Amino acid sequence: MTENKLAIDFGNSNTVLALWNEALQTTETISLPEFSDGSDFLIPSLIHYESDGNQLIGNQIISRNLLSSPHTFRWMKRYISLRSPYQIQIGNMRINAQQAAEDFLNALKLAATDTYTFQSDEITLSVPIESFEYYQNWLMSLTDRHHAERIRIVDEASAAAAGYGEKVHPGEVFLLFDFGGSTMQTAITIAEESEGSGNRFCRILGKAGCSIGGAVIDRWIYEEVCRENGLSPHQPEVIQNSCTLLSLCEKVKQQLSAQESVEYAFTLSNKRTITNLFTRKKLENILSENQLVESVHRLVKDAVMQAADHGYPVESIKKVIPVGGSCLIPMIQKTLIDQFGIEKMAFGEPMGAVARGAACFAGGLEIFDFIQHEYAVRYRNPANGAYAFHTIIKRRTRYPTLEPISTLTIKAAFDQQSLLGLAIYEISSQSSFPSGHFEIMFNENGEVRIFPTEQEENDSHLFYWMNEQTPSFLVANPPAAKGEARFSVEFEIDSNKMLLISAFDLKNGEKVFSRFPVIRLT
Repeated sequence: MTENKLAIDFGNSNTVLALWNEALQTTETISLPEFSDGSDFLIPSLIHYESDGNQLIGNQIISRNLLSSPHTFRWMKRYISLRSPYQIQIGNMRINAQQAAEDFLNALKLAATDTYTFQSDEITLSVPIESFEYYQNWLMSLTDRHHAERIRIVDEASAAAAGYGEKVHPGEVFLLFDFGGSTMQTAITIAEESEGSGNRFCRILGKAGCSIGGAVIDRWIYEEVCRENGLSPHQPEVIQNSCTLLSLCEKVKQQLSAQESVEYAFTLSNKRTITNLFTRKKLENILSENQLVESVHRLVKDAVMQAADHGYPVESIKKVIPVGGSCLIPMIQKTLIDQFGIEKMAFGEPMGAVARGAACFAGGLEIFDFIQHEYAVRYRNPANGAYAFHTIIKRRTRYPTLEPISTLTIKAAFDQQSLLGLAIYEISSQSSFPSGHFEIMFNENGEVRIFPTEQEENDSHLFYWMNEQTPSFLVANPPAAKGEARFSVEFEIDSNKMLLISAFDLKNGEKVFSRFPVIRLT
């Protein structure tokens, strides 16, 4: 059986596939001409459902002018990450983002299987740094439905760092700045070689991320186009043409990366034509008003401070590597150059690095990573009766762990207690969105709607109960007495970020669980 392996960088705007070539020990991005425009490996992250049950993918939708169709699903990754309830109606069926994304990814895998030779029972997928367990669990749930015995995940910043590995010498520290369609992420990584083996691995020194991506910038431009033409995003004639107008705004953004101004023209459904000159200076003013540069500085500073805690100050960074289409925006490039100097910038091929790095991971490249969030067990403080948290996994804990990293003793809360357990919480930092953040959504007709995001919603994941459905999983036989120390529990983390629990019954001396997977960490 061939050992070539497939990796997929599922993006909000575009998706890229790459293969690990076992014979050559290299990675390569692969092209699916029927879904891309035929000239490169970028596949628009779009799926369209036809009335006869057929599906169109990527550029097939754009070439048929179906982008604005209510039967076209876009921004699947962002909707899943936001846990959005948005659905489209196809006959008697309602399709949500998870189903659309699954159909999209399955179509890509089948097309790749027809064209390329690889080990089809294993797929590697990249995930954003700040993705929560439900997004990663959704990816892992594709295993059975995609006929894969194993789905591996690697975070996008780590993958991109590995994707540029051939450009970085062992021992060099570099900063990876990944600004794609749905997220902004940064990682500071050192490339190393294992003693004697010559095998390359990446060690993550610091990383940070937030949910500001190219799609957010498109929405800012969309609002400005409406404003300068005396329109409101909520007017019926704007809503009816909103999807196509938003696509126009994306093209304006892309063109302004290469030229100083763009003249646009657009005809609304009421026959009114809007036209104007959009300059790079105007775009930069919009980015400044929305504090984009401050967001870049905040993420970079966070990652730099983490690396410094590991003994690598900012001066040790040899190269800065921008990845993702939004890194082509001149203002973003200038921000990075001003911060690190032009001599440290390493401009390579920005769009395929994540997929290539994920393919390296599939081929056996070791990525020594760490957990982004803190995890704790909730308990009731006997002194005052209030809930409190005991940390079991510290933020930045490296994984996989080679031995148990924390131990707890579980006591019975009442007499004759036969079921005991743990309430495990993920504790994360506050959202990186600036104040006054708005979210853009599509309604069931494929029309754009803009909604404010309340601060309470931004902060809703500060304490997230990870095992709410199954908090009690330890069976005491015979039942425990109140206050009895009944179980000793050890915690480990495997290479796929699974929290493993080993449990010992202290009454009868038996091991009831050995490295039992409980939740997936992020």
